Amino acid sequence: ELTFYVIADGERYEMPFMNTSWANWQNPVIPGIPVTGGELTIGAHIRCAAQGWGTLDDFYVTKVD
Repeated sequence: ELTFYVIADGERYEMPFMNTSWANWQNPVIPGIPVTGGELTIGAHIRCAAQGWGTLDDFYVTKVD
């Protein structure tokens, strides 16, 4: 269970994604998040079996006018 999330202005936005195979990077995107308070939190929720592993890398935020 893998979920990318953003919290902005007290609202939580989520996008589930899957680990499909070694070095097959996923690029989950959460479009259209309004940020009026000037602050946001980016993270991931991961639930896996014992001895599970993986890598998260490079979170990007792009301002859209």
